[in-house]
Amino acid sequence: MARRSRHRLLLLLLRYLVVALGYHKAYGFSAPKDKVVKATEYQGDFKNRAEMIGFNIRIRNVTRNDAGKYRCEVSAPSEQGQNLEEDTVTLEVLVAPAVPSCEVPTSALSGTVVELRCQDKEGNPAPEYTWFKDGIRLLENPKLGSQSTNSSYTVNAKSGTLQFNTVSKLDTGEYSCEARNPVGYRRCPGKRMQVEETSFQKSSSASKATTMSENDFKHTKSFII
Repeated sequence: MARRSRHRLLLLLLRYLVVALGYHKAYGFSAPKDKVVKATEYQGDFKNRAEMIGFNIRIRNVTRNDAGKYRCEVSAPSEQGQNLEEDTVTLEVLVAPAVPSCEVPTSALSGTVVELRCQDKEGNPAPEYTWFKDGIRLLENPKLGSQSTNSSYTVNAKSGTLQFNTVSKLDTGEYSCEARNPVGYRRCPGKRMQVEETSFQKSSSASKATTMSENDFKHTKSFII
């Protein structure tokens, strides 16, 4: 008898539904199988979007605001008196990233610390980030990259930062960032960063070039004699 009573209670649990999300509540009620409760009977955020089909609730055009815990409650008479049962289901809404916001300086001085930032606020779960220079992906371990690339940078795939500990002229180029999660990915438009030498670095380079030229000349003159 107790088993039959519990079975009956579970059936009633499916028929009487209370959906709780945030501060809004939508109340379901007993409905024969195959009967559709129109969405207009729901209020608040669920109005014109939610409908009961049989023992199920269908929500159309799901948004991030629909994420949360949904609780089903039922109170039914039994031989022992009034019984109350409930169950909770957690709904997680997955969202693809939007075009990330990329912060790339237009110019930088050689030898300084430069940080590029990339961020997306829409994706769920939180996306990971990948940086590209001139369309080529920058590896998280720069030592595995091309010899023509400055190996002083660090990439944080979680926070979306690309930091050059000592930026050089080799780092001049167009940078873009991609945000990706299991639902999808988007990339921001490329932005160019120009790395310039300081006046001291320019004069030092010119002085070295002059010294090398004089040494080459003396060597050549000595060789001819």
